[in-house]
Amino acid sequence: EALAGVEPRSSRVPFYSTVVGGVWDTAGLDADYWVRNLRETVRFGPVVEGLLGEGFGAFVEVSAHPVLTVGVEESGAGLVVGSLRRGEGGAARYLASLAEGYAGGLPVDWSVLFPAGVGVVDLPAYAFQRRRYWLVSQRDGAVGAGGVVDEVEARFWAAVENEDPGALADTLQIDDERLREVLPALSTWRRRHREQSHADSYR
Repeated sequence: EALAGVEPRSSRVPFYSTVVGGVWDTAGLDADYWVRNLRETVRFGPVVEGLLGEGFGAFVEVSAHPVLTVGVEESGAGLVVGSLRRGEGGAARYLASLAEGYAGGLPVDWSVLFPAGVGVVDLPAYAFQRRRYWLVSQRDGAVGAGGVVDEVEARFWAAVENEDPGALADTLQIDDERLREVLPALSTWRRRHREQSHADSYR
């Protein structure tokens, strides 16, 4: 009796029904429709394919836990996000989902989250002006301040890696006999260090 005066009406937003597999006038969401919804085949796949064919590429599953996102993703949708998750029904989860959609290109009005009068400031396009962001590779020699190669240091490490006591003695200006015992160990350390640095540069 409490719902006796409640009647469905046409919506301004197109309603794609998984009962009929296409657009349906929401004025027809009566008791008969919901009985069909329970008894007939769910045409979820055809509806998603139809939406994709009409140019829709972003889907938001508004539910207590996303269970259909995987199926929509497998259909070829460009962006699929949920809203809430099981055990994560608060505002933080909802805002995280909004952020996922925003990062994927969906328009989100963030201004409603801030007090009246608070403005929005764009982040700088590049925060490291006049400074290199990427690390300078040291594979081609010893690099000093400002990315300048230190030729003397480069000759030193080249002599170590080549296990050349004569060249190393000339660089250090000492007797090469004093280097013959430590040079193999120093060369091994240098090669291991360069290999590790090379691997770190890729990471």
